[in-house]
Amino acid sequence: MRPLPSLPRAALALVWGLFGLAFGNIYRFRVQPEKTALPGLKAPIRVLQLSDFHYGTFIGPRMVGRWVDAALLQQADVIVITGDFLDSSLGLRPQGALFAQLSRLQAPLGVYAVFGNHDWTSLNTTATRARFARDLEAIGISVINNGGLQLRDDLYLAGIDDWWFGTQDVPAMLEGYAGGALLLLSHNPDYLPHVPPQVTLTLCGTPTAVRCACRCWGRSSGPVCTARSFWKAGWRPPPPSRTPPNTATRSARSGSTGAT
Repeated sequence: MRPLPSLPRAALALVWGLFGLAFGNIYRFRVQPEKTALPGLKAPIRVLQLSDFHYGTFIGPRMVGRWVDAALLQQADVIVITGDFLDSSLGLRPQGALFAQLSRLQAPLGVYAVFGNHDWTSLNTTATRARFARDLEAIGISVINNGGLQLRDDLYLAGIDDWWFGTQDVPAMLEGYAGGALLLLSHNPDYLPHVPPQVTLTLCGTPTAVRCACRCWGRSSGPVCTARSFWKAGWRPPPPSRTPPNTATRSARSGSTGAT
């Protein structure tokens, strides 16, 4: 067999190199501290955030288990998951293995989650989404799409449904708010301009093909949150002023491309 010309061989090597780099980045993560003050918080709290598992073709139970192991080392007061549990190729992997890993997540104040756009497209009927939420509840993860609860007298945790495919019901989300700092979970950072003014801090998932985002907001000497970031993703306090939605709004965003 004649050897390949040098140029095609070089091009092939480049393609394989980029392919390997892309796949290597899927499985690489690191921890980076973050910290912010939360008005209304009377005592420090540590919140561990996980997001965008995209469990499916490229992400299996072993990788999810690594993220869970790293998360548990943070000894958080509460754990939150901001959507995209699943990838569109869910049928290639059994859900039971995912639930087995996620069932290990435990925190004194509980584990809570919202759905992302890939959860909506993978679980493409109301019945399948409801069943998935019940399965999560059975392993100790409460789905709070358009809901919330008072975790402490100085902290309310709220969750909003996915901005692209879900329905955002702000009155239902804030119904139980009794005061203190208000922490909001939203998978899509595109919702940030519509965050109601009561919200102190919004934690978002990733709008890109990054496979997992994890942050841990931790204790310090004052009423602040500290974050440890495996991947940089969208989080920020609300701007000083905004015009909140008047009623529950229906989202039907289109025109996006790529994995989100």
